Amino acid sequence: MSERIPHTLWALLLGYCCFGPLVAIAEDTLTPSFSLNDLGRSVEDHLSIDVVESVRVDWSGEEPKLRVIHIHNWHYVSKATFDADQAALRQDSPDSPTTDFDDFLRQVDVVQSEQTKLLSHLIHQGGLKQVFYEGLVQEEVALFNATLQSLKSTRPKMARAKQLLPELREMLREANDKSTGDASEAQDLKFLCHQLSSTLDTYRADLLQVGAAGKLVLNGEQLAIKPLDSQRWLERTNPVDESGRVRQVPRRQLEAREDAMVRELLDANVKCAVIVLGGGHDLTDNLRRVCRDDWEHISVATRSHRRFTKR
Repeated sequence: MSERIPHTLWALLLGYCCFGPLVAIAEDTLTPSFSLNDLGRSVEDHLSIDVVESVRVDWSGEEPKLRVIHIHNWHYVSKATFDADQAALRQDSPDSPTTDFDDFLRQVDVVQSEQTKLLSHLIHQGGLKQVFYEGLVQEEVALFNATLQSLKSTRPKMARAKQLLPELREMLREANDKSTGDASEAQDLKFLCHQLSSTLDTYRADLLQVGAAGKLVLNGEQLAIKPLDSQRWLERTNPVDESGRVRQVPRRQLEAREDAMVRELLDANVKCAVIVLGGGHDLTDNLRRVCRDDWEHISVATRSHRRFTKR
């Protein structure tokens, strides 16, 4: 770092490095008003909160032995994957409107905000203890939890960095407006703005990757995040090939992956499984094939998810 950086800037940086925790965790004193695990009682009305657009229930058998609550997800993907998807869309439908990556990130963030409210409701009112995540496999659970710990430890600094960046940009603007002065000060400020902006972009992407349930864990909720996918079928159904192009995944492979998801839920030996899974998936036929009878499937779409996907 250049020694020419002014004292005021050092003071700001010192605040960035030493800023304390921003989030206080309030103790929950609410008693659940219903139980997700009470398979003899309907939970449909309890899912119809203000952020929910639709709830659809399918079942087989007299009384379910497994209840699956499918919360429709709007996936975060990297910019490379997003660009490949947009290129494929333009090739297939040249007149179709495309989405800017920043707009896409905002959409994912909005959907996750609604999911956070829904999951929080299920935790405090329905006794939810765990969530199964699409894209998470058993082999990567330790890495996922390590990512959560890293995000938690850096969260106070990132909050301070978010406050600091506009101040640095204003200082840069003033330095550029000066008719005379040391140009190196503006260069240092420009470098710092770039570094902070890049760091915040990475942090934002990491938050979107851990999703709504991960954000709740970061806020102090006692919620276990479990794998829904298997490594084998997740790799086989990856829609992006090694060259970075979007490919058509055979339907039989997609069905085999969804069958594996149902078996994962059965192996977990739970009465009610809340899953966060893309809205393009429908596990009812897989439940019918793998479980045969005695299951209930509840599909839940939030308002923003319905708006962005137009499903």
